[in-house]
Amino acid sequence: MVREREIVLDGRRLALLECGAHPGGETATLLLLHGLGGCARHWLQVLPALGERSRVVALDLPGFGRSQPIAGTVSLERIVDVLAAAASTLGLGPVVVVGHSFSGPVAIRFAAAHPDAAAGVALIGGGVFQFSALLGLRRMRWFMRHRARSTLAIGAEALGAGLPLPPAARRAIARSAWLRQALLWPYVSTPRGLSAEAAALLLDGVGAPGVRAVVRAVGGSDPLQGIERVGCPVLSIAGARDLIVPLADTEELARAVPGLRSVVLEGCGHMVMLERPAQLVRELSEFACICSSNERSESELFSQQ
Repeated sequence: MVREREIVLDGRRLALLECGAHPGGETATLLLLHGLGGCARHWLQVLPALGERSRVVALDLPGFGRSQPIAGTVSLERIVDVLAAAASTLGLGPVVVVGHSFSGPVAIRFAAAHPDAAAGVALIGGGVFQFSALLGLRRMRWFMRHRARSTLAIGAEALGAGLPLPPAARRAIARSAWLRQALLWPYVSTPRGLSAEAAALLLDGVGAPGVRAVVRAVGGSDPLQGIERVGCPVLSIAGARDLIVPLADTEELARAVPGLRSVVLEGCGHMVMLERPAQLVRELSEFACICSSNERSESELFSQQ
């Protein structure tokens, strides 16, 4: 059963969804982080299955979903501080931190800054090189010339993610195959084939007040900052037809991170958790087992010394 919870950190509400076993389950705890136009509900189609073997927590990041924004200037490092405080408050222990889209760099920074709290890092569409460059207004002419469709998709997400959308409009888009095709093409490979339920989940995060601050933070960041200090296993899962994080960026990520395990899902776009939920559950569950075994091996080695 998926449960809704709220905790308070520094006087500000942080909302989350959780399910599954408590610490000591079969595999490492999974901490799920959404992307720019997202919220914790984006993970609803995979939460129950993941929770069969692990404790799973999906957060509404500050300024998204039902969570209150961070006070003052927003940076990826400040988001990491919130994650660390949340993990401690919830008693999560070492986690596999799963970052979708812009949360990929957040997951890397978390593992670099808190190595004892990170059992693994999973990046889902997390090689946000073009995304970061365009949000920072860098190399725009080159990207328009060589990756025009991806550039338009990223621009559409950056502009649309923060625009409030009335509930009636969300319902109309979710129910209409024509409207899904016209408006959701940046996010999924076959918008017409997306179910109305999945489309409604995709639209659930639109209009969050935290979008603009995160756009500035991501635009001024290095997506791989801290990767050299990440000592835990790293997994990349990406859609072969992702426009927001094109395959060239996923390949660049694989070249840049030694030992990275990379999985590319054919026929899939940016919203892997909505387009390929069963495959995502399988990959994350297997990775959580690997990370849990790795943690146990290191613990046993330390106890023998």
